[in-house]
Amino acid sequence: MRLKNMMIESEVPRVIFFEESRMDRTGYTFVKDFYRPLQKELPQLEVFTTNSEEPFNPDSPQAKTALLVFRQESEIKSERALASLTATLEKDEKVRPSAKIPYGYKQVNRQLIPNEKAEVVTFIYYLQSWGTSKVKIATILNEAAIPSPTGGEWGANTIEIILKNPAYTGTLSWNIRKHKKERKYEYPDFHEPIIDRFLLHLKDNNIKLQSKFGRLDTPFLFLNKITCSDCKESLKTQNASTTRNGKKYYYQDYVCKTCNYKLEINTVHATLY
Repeated sequence: MRLKNMMIESEVPRVIFFEESRMDRTGYTFVKDFYRPLQKELPQLEVFTTNSEEPFNPDSPQAKTALLVFRQESEIKSERALASLTATLEKDEKVRPSAKIPYGYKQVNRQLIPNEKAEVVTFIYYLQSWGTSKVKIATILNEAAIPSPTGGEWGANTIEIILKNPAYTGTLSWNIRKHKKERKYEYPDFHEPIIDRFLLHLKDNNIKLQSKFGRLDTPFLFLNKITCSDCKESLKTQNASTTRNGKKYYYQDYVCKTCNYKLEINTVHATLY
């Protein structure tokens, strides 16, 4: 969608693919979702392949045949890949299928071994076990100038991916979906873990506490504990704090969404704590 919008905005006159197989492996999505919508916006747009001097025409018998052939080839390759993956997972010996290596590990002889970044993973789990939010963990790592898995800055999504990956407990977990059916393979103690069971227990216990009482690293000491004296609704929290010119400005309030009034955080804490 983004590429299509960029092409429309730039009024791209011509697109060249190596061959039809580079357009579409399903036989219809390129034409339906990309080619025809573009043609409406850019009537002069021409699509070429390197194996033809004529513009691509999805209604021609040659184009339809080519796309169907490539679709069949794609399905055959997919079936072979799934069969190979299944055979690897069902071997008696411990062999990890080819896949992206999780952050904090290196791979030797198709086995995962913790590397020098494993301590960062442990630190992430440690912070989360004490109720530190994913956003705050990312901020801590960025302030410490620790590169993310991509080499840039950390974000909450990257932290969440690490916290949800069972590989860090030494477990190989793999889901194979075929014809709307899913088969799950899970092998505990498959490789050396980075996170021990006690730290994992603390993390899981913290998640349960947060689901019941709310965030534990919040500055709002009375989160989910104060109600409005008028409407009896639980007060929500509002944190509009910001940083300007290197200085932190705090705007934190307890808010009644029904009565539409705010109570400044320090005033509430000084009165009740």
